[in-house]
Amino acid sequence: MPETITVKVLQGKTGTVWKYRKPDSGWSILKTDKGICKGVVEFEPNAGDMLQLEGTWATSNYDGALEFSFKNAILTIPEDPRALLQYAANITKGIGPAIEDVIWIEYGESWREHDDLTGIPGVGESTRWYWQDTLKRLEEQQVQTQTISFLLGKGCTINLATLAWTRWGAKTYG
Repeated sequence: MPETITVKVLQGKTGTVWKYRKPDSGWSILKTDKGICKGVVEFEPNAGDMLQLEGTWATSNYDGALEFSFKNAILTIPEDPRALLQYAANITKGIGPAIEDVIWIEYGESWREHDDLTGIPGVGESTRWYWQDTLKRLEEQQVQTQTISFLLGKGCTINLATLAWTRWGAKTYG
């Protein structure tokens, strides 16, 4: 019986998120916080991204370890502002839990409006650049998540919705 799990994508030894990927089909082996996950990913996730996967757990024929074989993968982002800040800090190089707390104390729920972090002590120029890049990625991911959710609500399968996003991006909806 298929189940849905949410995983955090981890960076592999090669500096990418893929343990293996077939470029022509998108079939991939990902290292995640819940273990190895195998299936087709129509987009390129980054280390730290949260994915919602639909599939089943099985024992690997390769090494006997438990792994998740999925048929569907969508990018998810937290909706709660505090949880979203934690996610953003987690995927931004140079920002750890201590700076994350200072950002929350300084800016509260409006933290996304502060892309320069000038009011935060101890944040260097390169970290500011990574932070701006993270905010840009969050905006793109939010549009993707909303678009795919909209298409699912209109009766599309996850594969069709993901294919539409891959082909048309933000022009898919609206």
